[in-house]
Amino acid sequence: MRAIAVLASISDAQAHDALRRLSPSSPWNADWAENACRLQRVFGTGDDLVLLRFSAFTPGSSFRTELSGQLAHVDGKGQKIGLSYLPDPSRKVGMRAGVDGPDKIPTLIFTSSFARDEVEQAEKLEMMKADANQHPNDFPDAVLAPALARDVTGMRLDFGTRQLELETGAFDKALAALNRCADNLLKTWGIDPEINRLVVTPAKLRDNQAFVRKIQFQYPLNLARQNEIGLVSAVVTVDGDGKATSCRVPQSLNDKRFDDLVCEELMRTQYEPARLADGMPVVSYYSLTVHYPM
Repeated sequence: MRAIAVLASISDAQAHDALRRLSPSSPWNADWAENACRLQRVFGTGDDLVLLRFSAFTPGSSFRTELSGQLAHVDGKGQKIGLSYLPDPSRKVGMRAGVDGPDKIPTLIFTSSFARDEVEQAEKLEMMKADANQHPNDFPDAVLAPALARDVTGMRLDFGTRQLELETGAFDKALAALNRCADNLLKTWGIDPEINRLVVTPAKLRDNQAFVRKIQFQYPLNLARQNEIGLVSAVVTVDGDGKATSCRVPQSLNDKRFDDLVCEELMRTQYEPARLADGMPVVSYYSLTVHYPM
């Protein structure tokens, strides 16, 4: 990929400046792969080039986000970074990220969550509050409503001693394109996107957080000895009886043994099936991200 090749030549000398505000230097570019939908854009020029990429594996308004380039450098894995969506930098959430991307380019990987309108914004906030009440240790920061995609003007990342701003503009049109692609993915997995839009109760595990912790405890011993970390995003097709019929990792970022372990556990698990408003169960999906930290 040309953008990655260019990033590989960037000097890290600029990574410690106090503030960088970068404008787009390319349009949004789409990459509709077999199992994932990606939208990416380059920001900055010269030594300040960074690549911002959103990936969608299922329809929705939360996306895997990758920022690659020397300005994404962190001092160590697990460094806490503040993320906010402009024009309101005070609505900042904390995240811990930092991995090497292709060709050892510094890459941050995190989740961007937006709302398409005020109704969805309120619904998501209530869900997040409920999760925080049930699992307070998983929510060390204040629970904030997701930003409205149409109102966003940029992203700001606070690394502590420096800040990076990307002048992204509104996300609503770009993310709508991702969702159209994700609808087509569902068809290839045997899920009707029209019916899926009518689902009021998504397929779920009885205790998502407990399941994640159970899998994390099964850290492959040989990979632990090699100080390997893993980040696995898996999607399971769940039938009307709550049985998993297939599992896939649309975008692998680590040793395949991590992917296999997560899918093996997800395939032997029983789910609550997705249901329509009248209670009728339908074929749908369940998605999960598991982080294996060292």
